[in-house]
Amino acid sequence: SATLSDILQAFQWALNPDGDDGTTDDVPDVILNSWGVPASLFGPCDATFWQAIDNVEAAGIVTIFAAGNEGPDPQTIRNPASRASSPINSFCVGAVDNYKVVGSFSSRGPAVCGSENIKPEVVAPGVSIRSSTKGGGYVLMTGTSMAAPYIAGMVALARQYNPDATVEEIKWAIIESAEDL
Repeated sequence: SATLSDILQAFQWALNPDGDDGTTDDVPDVILNSWGVPASLFGPCDATFWQAIDNVEAAGIVTIFAAGNEGPDPQTIRNPASRASSPINSFCVGAVDNYKVVGSFSSRGPAVCGSENIKPEVVAPGVSIRSSTKGGGYVLMTGTSMAAPYIAGMVALARQYNPDATVEEIKWAIIESAEDL
């Protein structure tokens, strides 16, 4: 329960990082989430995090989730990334290799919460990605947590190009720029 509380507090903090209600320049453009709750813990469509996600997105913060590494079976995306009450909420990212083949580990849809919407919404490179390690140095790592930062980077570039773009416009731009695999 402490972890759940910490996650909800982190979403709340993102709305006002400096604690000054008179500023907005400290609010992030994107929040990248590399976590998920297994369906066996709360059930597949538990709404514990949904309002927090909706709140930060209403404030203009694009929220991205790593799809998870429980593939290759269908409907293996963890909550809240599995939510699909619209085609773009709880936007999640799967992983592909250099040949655009979905990693066998990458969690898959379709969505279990809200509809049969496509999940994950997009994929990005997530196999043998060079990453930094705790204590210094670099290693090759694999997982959807390696893929999702590519999409978070796209959000940052989209905001640089159009600072007034809405969360929905940015997510749709990412989807529309993707190649259908």
